[in-house]
Amino acid sequence: MVDRGEKLTKLLVQNRSEPLDISEQTIFLYAALNGFLDVIPLNYVNIYEKELYKFLRNTIFYEPLKVVLRDNLDVELINFLLENFNNYFNMNRKVFAKLL
Repeated sequence: MVDRGEKLTKLLVQNRSEPLDISEQTIFLYAALNGFLDVIPLNYVNIYEKELYKFLRNTIFYEPLKVVLRDNLDVELINFLLENFNNYFNMNRKVFAKLL
């Protein structure tokens, strides 16, 4: 639980010059609260966050997802996207390790 709290604290810190879209914040917060970050080491959280946003922005679901998240939280869609992203992130962890 302490580890999850540390990850939540890290994710809530934003760069003042780069505010996040509320839909992106919602997805990352959902990921953290629903165990998707449990297997991600604390030192990878910032990279996970940046790569998640890139992943989402490059998917065909991005624009509809922003609308869906503003109107209604579609848990099935979010779980689908996060499961796929976690697979992608874990397969490429060695590449992301170079960014630390």
